[in-house]
Amino acid sequence: MDSRDDAWMTFDEVKSEVDAQRPFVLSLWGGGMPIGGDRPYGDHSVACVGYLYGGLGVHT
Repeated sequence: MDSRDDAWMTFDEVKSEVDAQRPFVLSLWGGGMPIGGDRPYGDHSVACVGYLYGGLGVHT
């Protein structure tokens, strides 16, 4: 397993990892209030296995 702590991940980095068939976990700690939201994001993690590009779904 390979891991790193990256405080900022660009969409190009997401595309590169997914295109190389390397899904990853994207985590958020202490997320603030979303625009138009009524409660903060809080802490959560999701498995990133794809992305939406030009209306097409791309996934591993």
